[in-house]
Amino acid sequence: MSSLQDELRADHAQLDQELAELLAAAERGGPAEFDRRWGDFESRLLAHMEAEEQHIFPLFERAEAEEVRALREEHAELRSLLVEAAGSESRPTLMQRAATRLAQVLKKHGSRENGLLYVLVEVATDYELGRSVREFKARTFETLRDPS
Repeated sequence: MSSLQDELRADHAQLDQELAELLAAAERGGPAEFDRRWGDFESRLLAHMEAEEQHIFPLFERAEAEEVRALREEHAELRSLLVEAAGSESRPTLMQRAATRLAQVLKKHGSRENGLLYVLVEVATDYELGRSVREFKARTFETLRDPS
């Protein structure tokens, strides 16, 4: 099994790939494909952020208060961009405009997490935390993807 650090980094790579696919779908103008891809992307990003906020950030809040505060602010900005995109009547059109900002924030955020937070995660985590984070992300993703 890969380390939690590797899994969190892989999440970032997957989110970057899904965002690129979303942009391609928006350019093709296929609203059904875009909507399907959007739901998975949004659910995966929200599940990833929730897992970090509930399981990882609290571990480092004291020692790295400024870093964790900055990461929380970036999460808030990402959520705001998701809400903005989801609230549009024409999401592919909005995504064309908002995607650059979303991609910039996501890239900056991923670099920040990969640079310090995930290194600390590898040092500080044990098997139970890794299992808890994996289970939480999976449950959250499924709940967000299929709220029924």
